[in-house]
This record gives sequence, structure tokens and C-alpha cells, in this order.
Amino acid sequence: MAIDPGFYDDITTSPAKAPEKPQQPLYETLLRNSDDAKRWEDCAQAINEYVSQLDLSDARLVSPGPDQDQKTEERRAAALEPLRKMARAIGNAQWPRNRQHYTFGKMDTDTLILCCEKRLIDWQAAFNGKAAFGTPEDLVKMQDGAKLINVTLNPSYALAWAAKPQLFTTGLWHDGNIETTKQLFEMGANPGYDNSGALYLAVVEAGRKDIGRIFAHYGQNGLLNLAGWAESAKRNGNAKVYQDLRDINFEYGNFHMIDNSTLQQTKPLQESNSTLKVIFDFAARRVHEILDVASASPRQTTVKDFSFDDYGRAALEEAREKLIEMGGHPPQIEEQIGGKPTMPRPAKTTLRPVGK
Repeated sequence: MAIDPGFYDDITTSPAKAPEKPQQPLYETLLRNSDDAKRWEDCAQAINEYVSQLDLSDARLVSPGPDQDQKTEERRAAALEPLRKMARAIGNAQWPRNRQHYTFGKMDTDTLILCCEKRLIDWQAAFNGKAAFGTPEDLVKMQDGAKLINVTLNPSYALAWAAKPQLFTTGLWHDGNIETTKQLFEMGANPGYDNSGALYLAVVEAGRKDIGRIFAHYGQNGLLNLAGWAESAKRNGNAKVYQDLRDINFEYGNFHMIDNSTLQQTKPLQESNSTLKVIFDFAARRVHEILDVASASPRQTTVKDFSFDDYGRAALEEAREKLIEMGGHPPQIEEQIGGKPTMPRPAKTTLRPVGK
């Protein structure tokens, strides 16, 4: 349970003076546990309206030490009391996790952080809610607030709530949040955290190929087995999912950053059971094409070597953009000799058995 009513016992030291202007209490019927989506929405809206009426300036006062003014503690406790009552009511209602996350995701972020700081709401549960229904700015604000009191939030835990389309309750569908998914990866979320990429598969299966591309972008260089998931969908006979996963793999899975100035592109050739590797070396201004024919007997490898001056300009620019996207720092492509690109022609060709 994300909210523990026991948290209030060790904070209150003496009966606090009630606020001079009483606040409108939340309707008990809205707080009751229910699967009704309309009640969830109305309750979340009522909570926001309720907390917007509160003067929480005193609640943000730093807790005084034993030698500080007791009146400061009393003011702080009095200002926090409405939030304590709200959190206690939510905890007593025994909401399912989905409803908690939905409500936290819709809650004013500054007030939510205050509740977390005062141990009225669990930090990770609140973060998960904002991952689903908040904005990237909400996540950054929550992470910054948590750091100030030495709390570590796990962006990988929040990834499923942000990325995966899912039914929260009957009539309330969450379609995934691509912007917060990007932000979680920027915060260090692991694209293969859930069973080496099962969440990635679930996202694409649910029809969010665009969010799947975000997983693939951050899962390059072996962090996510893109080709493996595509082949698994193919074996299972799921044509649409296989097509989507295959397209994503073509865009992200066939590239490997060797170093900051070298990119390798691998192209499987199914018909001849062969593999074509194209290595773009921007430091040396060379391109190497290596064709490995596994079906030949003996197995054969053909190597072609090109100068940048003799290679297609569009292919070079695309490779440079991909290397930068993957974190590399390739130098600028120099102008080709003669001022125009030429068709690729081999500088060197060899035919030899593998291992010789």
C-alpha cells in the first residue's frame, strides 16, 4: 500500500489548532473503493480542488530542532493536518494500485512532492503515477525533490506505467505516454529491465510502435535484443507484430557503434544465408563492405574497400547521423573529389575461405 496511516503517529506531538477558515471536506462517497471510472475521475478532480484551497506555506516550514520555537512546529503541524486527513482517508479506502497511481498522476505536482516529503505518500508510487499521467517536467521536479532528502527513485520501475497501454479500470484506458517514456530513459531507465525486453514487446503488441522505437533507440548496442524479439514474433506467426518489430530492428538493431568515429551496419541476407557488414570509418575516411556467405562450401568472405571519395554521399551522411544518434562523435564528411558523389566501386576485392 502506497499510503501508510501509521506515518501520522510519529509526526503529531500535540493537538494542533484547526485552521481559522475550515476547508470543504472531500465527499466520502468519492473516496470509497470502486471500479467506476467516473468516480475515479471525479475523486481526482475533487482532491485537486480541495488542496488548491489550502494554504500550505506553513506546511513547508523546516521541522524545528529541540532548541527551536515550538510555535513553528505547531504551525507546521496545523497546516499539514488537512493533507494528513486526506492521505489517511485514501489509505483507509484500500484503493487498488491502479487507482492510487491514477490519482497521484492527476494531483498537483508541488503538493504531491510535499506529501512525499512528509511521508504521507510513497515517493515511488507518486513517481509512477506521474510517469503515466504527468509530463517530463513533473518527473524532473519529483526527482529533484527526492534528491534533496536523499531518496532514490527508480525510473525503470516507472517505465511500465509510462510506456505500456493498459486498462486501469473499466472505462479508463491508458494509451501510453511517449514523452514521459523518453524522460525516464534520459533518467537512466533500462530498456531491457523487464525480462530482457518483455515490456518492449508488450508495447509494440499493444499498437504503440512509436513508443517501441523509443525503447529501440535507447536499447542499441546490445542493451535490447531487437532481432531476437522480431524472430520470436515470426516463429509465433504474429504477422503484424513481426512486421512492426522487423521494421524497428532494421532502423535500430542493425547498427553497432565500434568507437566514437566508426559505425558498423549489419544486413542479413536470408536467401543465401549470408551477412553483409558495412563499416564506416570516419577517422580514416574509408568504408569496408564484408560479405560472409555461410552457404558456400567452404564458407567464403568477400571484402571490398572504398574511399569516402568513391562512396555514395547519402549513405555516408545517413551513417554519420546514426553514429551521432548512438553517442559517437564522427568528424565532418569532407567534400568529395570533383564536387559530386560517384557510384561505389571496389578498391580491393578478395575471395578466400573463412579462417585462411
